[in-house]
Amino acid sequence: MFRFIYRTFLNGLALIVPPVLAIYLFVWLGVSAEKALSPLMIKYLGAEWYRPGYAVALGFLLVFMAGLLVRLWIFRKIRDLIEGILKHIPLINSVYGGIRDFFGFLAQDKKDSARRVVIVNMGTPAIELVGLVTNEDLQGLPAGTDDKIAVYLQMSYQVGGYTILVPRSMVTPIDMSVEDAMRFVLTAGVSRRK
Repeated sequence: MFRFIYRTFLNGLALIVPPVLAIYLFVWLGVSAEKALSPLMIKYLGAEWYRPGYAVALGFLLVFMAGLLVRLWIFRKIRDLIEGILKHIPLINSVYGGIRDFFGFLAQDKKDSARRVVIVNMGTPAIELVGLVTNEDLQGLPAGTDDKIAVYLQMSYQVGGYTILVPRSMVTPIDMSVEDAMRFVLTAGVSRRK
């Protein structure tokens, strides 16, 4: 009887928790945008013209505009200048650099070869890991990395992972999208391809 109750409860959690967390994240982002941008909009639009949700739309528009502006040479130079300053601040450099690289990786064109999903053979046919090729050109690294590529191995149920340098001969490309591979690895293989 206890096993039945336990399994039924876990099934209920599996049904309820993922959509609730996803909705919570989107609501949190919306509420944060409203809190940050609504005073500015009320100031310029006037309280009688402002409606809830305008700040969320403005937030989305601002992020989109930033994406367009970064394509212009002058804004790339401004970004590079700011990053150059941040690189000299020890703790901020580490956090900012990691976040920038992560979002830069996600924003890459999906046709980019650096977004390939691969199986990494760990020296024995019995042990293989799913990874993402993050860099195929390791020039500038110490000697011995000539025929190696960088592969990111995500940890299951974690925000983190490892970047390993492996010979090209140890990886086999597979027909799987980055999103499917991340879902598969993050859920420890429980999630299936859609």
